[in-house]
Amino acid sequence: MAHKLSLGYLTLPGVSPPELVRIAAAAGCGGVSISAALSAMMTSQASLLEDAGLRAETARALKETGITIDLVEGVSVAPETDLTRARAAIELMRELGAPRFNISVWETDRSRASDLMAGFCEMAVDLEMGVTLEFLRLSQVRSLREAATLVNSGQYPGLQILVDALHLARGGETPADVAALDPQSIGFAQLCDAPALSPDDEGYMYEAMNERLAPGDGELPLAALLKALPQDLVVALETPMRGRAEAGVSPLERVRLAADAARRLAIWR
Repeated sequence: MAHKLSLGYLTLPGVSPPELVRIAAAAGCGGVSISAALSAMMTSQASLLEDAGLRAETARALKETGITIDLVEGVSVAPETDLTRARAAIELMRELGAPRFNISVWETDRSRASDLMAGFCEMAVDLEMGVTLEFLRLSQVRSLREAATLVNSGQYPGLQILVDALHLARGGETPADVAALDPQSIGFAQLCDAPALSPDDEGYMYEAMNERLAPGDGELPLAALLKALPQDLVVALETPMRGRAEAGVSPLERVRLAADAARRLAIWR
């Protein structure tokens, strides 16, 4: 079985949800991820929770294009996290058809972080949604190994791992580490390329948020990663290209560049 190619919202920061949907369709992607705008780090996308007109326009774009929302992003476990507001935003995304949401952990108080993670997992059960945990070495879940430990702990029913190609490499881990996991523990993946050499933390954060490479343009072992992932997984392009954007390359052109590169790397459904 082939993976589904989706468009991650971070590829086009600041682009509105309905425009993102239409660009995904024009580039031949089957779905999108949309930010719930709940994370202090990921608020460049307008909040659907606070704009009824934008919600209606997004729903119309989804219906007209056949694109699906594959993942809700921008949900964090952090000092400012409010589970009540988070639930309202995630419920709205569920009404638009989103089947799962993703969390990242920034809260340094381990007890509070654990309580919030448990709260999000309970929320996912209530809403009949999947929930994934994204690891990156700058957060409080720094590696695939740490994420797997939490997922396998039994404390967070339904929790799965989101594997991001860049974060996997920058954590010093490999596709072999992914392949060694129970396939049921992995719920989503994100695809980009990058140089093999890891920058310092400041450079890594800039790279992650602003400048990633199209698949095949860097040195990450992407073919091996795609092979290591569970069959039939949704894989989203996460390829922000700030330099190209500032040079005048349009959002659609940037997505087509990344999507066409991904198609040279693998066959997608």
